[in-house]
Amino acid sequence: MILRTRRLAGLVALVMAALPPAWGPGMAQQAAEKPVGTVILRSRRRRRISYCHENAQSEILRAVYPERGQSKILRCAQDDSEGLRMTAVEHFSAACQTPPAPRSQPATGEDLSSIRKYLEEDQTAQALEAADGFARENADHPGALFQLASLLAAHSQHARAATLFARVNELRPHSPEVLYNLGVAYYHCQQLDLAAGALAESADLDGKPAETHFSLALLAAERGDHENAILEFQHATERAPRRADYQAQLGQEFSRVGHWQGAAAAYRQAAAIEPAQAVHRLHLGGVLFRSHDLAAAIAAFHEAARLDPLLPDINFLIGFACQSNGQFEKAREFYQRHLTRVPDHLESLVGLGTVAIEQGHFPEAERFLQSALAHDPDHVQANYELGLVWFKTQQFARAIDVFKRVLWLRPDHTQGEYYLYLAFARSHQAAPAEAALAQWKRLEALDRKVRAEEVAYEMAREDRWTSAPASGN
Repeated sequence: MILRTRRLAGLVALVMAALPPAWGPGMAQQAAEKPVGTVILRSRRRRRISYCHENAQSEILRAVYPERGQSKILRCAQDDSEGLRMTAVEHFSAACQTPPAPRSQPATGEDLSSIRKYLEEDQTAQALEAADGFARENADHPGALFQLASLLAAHSQHARAATLFARVNELRPHSPEVLYNLGVAYYHCQQLDLAAGALAESADLDGKPAETHFSLALLAAERGDHENAILEFQHATERAPRRADYQAQLGQEFSRVGHWQGAAAAYRQAAAIEPAQAVHRLHLGGVLFRSHDLAAAIAAFHEAARLDPLLPDINFLIGFACQSNGQFEKAREFYQRHLTRVPDHLESLVGLGTVAIEQGHFPEAERFLQSALAHDPDHVQANYELGLVWFKTQQFARAIDVFKRVLWLRPDHTQGEYYLYLAFARSHQAAPAEAALAQWKRLEALDRKVRAEEVAYEMAREDRWTSAPASGN
C-alpha cells in the first residue's frame, strides 16, 4: 500500500507542474511605442549610478543626436546630474531644435511599421531582411535599435533581439532597462550565463522592479539553484505583492525542495489574489496531499472543481485523495465520474480495481484491472493489483505468473517479491519460495536504507527551511 501510494502520488506531482512562466520582453514591449527621448530620459531618471553623470549622459545624448548642438546637450547633462530636471529638459529641447543632417536622422516609425507588418503576417525572412537594413541605417542610434529589438523580441526573434540589445548596451551602458531585456533575450537563446550576468547587473543598478528579480528566479530555477530561486521569487513578491503568478511560482519552487508549508502558504496567497482561478486551488491541494494533510487536500480539490468543473484530472485527484483517506465509496464515485469524461483512463481503472480489492469485491476488481491491462499490458501497478486478486482468491499459480511479470517489469518491486514468496510458499514450492524470500530480504534491507536516508533528508530540509518565510510579503 505504501508503494502504491508513492507511485500514484507522482501523478499529483505531474498535475502540479509549473505554471507557464510569465517571462517575456515585458518592459521592452512597452518601451517600443515610446519616443526615443522619452525612453532615454526615463532610463536616466530611474538609474542608480556611481559613475560621472556628465560624461556618461553626455555620451548617450550625443549618440542619439550626433549632429546637433553639442554645447547645449552637454549643458543638459550637467543640469540633469545636479537634479535640475526642468532646466535639463529645457536645454534638451533647445538642442533638439538644431536641424540634423539627413544621413544622421534615425529611421522613421514607418520603417518599423513595415517590419511589424511582415512579422504579423509570418513573413519572417522579409522581416529579418528589413530589420537588418534598419539596424545598419541606425547603427549609432540606441533608441531606434532598442525599439527594433523590442519588436523582434515580442515576435520571438530572440537571437536577433539579443544582438541588438547588446549593441544598445554598448551605446547606452548601465541602463537597467536595456540590461533586463538583454538578459531575457539571452535566456530565450539558452545562453544562461550571459543571461544571469545581464539580469544581475540590471538588478544591481535598479533593485526596485519585480520583473528583474522574477527573471533571475526563473533562471536560477532552470539551472537547479533552487535556494537562490526562492530568494529571488521572494524579492519579486515583496516588490509586487499583488502578482498571483509570482506567488504561484514561489509555491512551485518551495515544492521542488519539499518545503510543503511554504508552498501551501504561497499558493494560498495566490488564491487570495485571484480567487476565481481554479489552478491555484489545484496546486494547493497537491502540496497538502504531499504533506499528508488529506482532509485539507480534498477540500482544496473540491474548491478547484467548483471553480472549474472541466479542470483536467480533477475528479481523478479527488478520488485518489479520498481513497488515500479511507473514503472508498467517495473514491469510487469520483473515479467513475472521471471515466465518464475520459473513457478508459488507466489510473482511474486501476484506482477502481484497488478500491474493489480493499472492499473485498474481487470479481469487480479483476474486471477493472483486466480492462486497464487491455490498454497497457506493461502497467506495473495494474499487474501487481491483479496478482493480489489471484493471491487473495487462492489462485496461486496465476498469482505467481503475474508477480513474476511485475518483477520482470520492475526488478526492485519489494512488495511484488514478497507476495511471490508467499504464493510459492502457499503452493508448497519450497526451493523457489526460499529464493524469493532471500531476494525479498535483500530488497527490504535496501528499502530500509532508502527510507532512513529519506528521513534524514526530511529532517535536514526541515532544519534548513524552518526559519524561511512562507511568502515574500
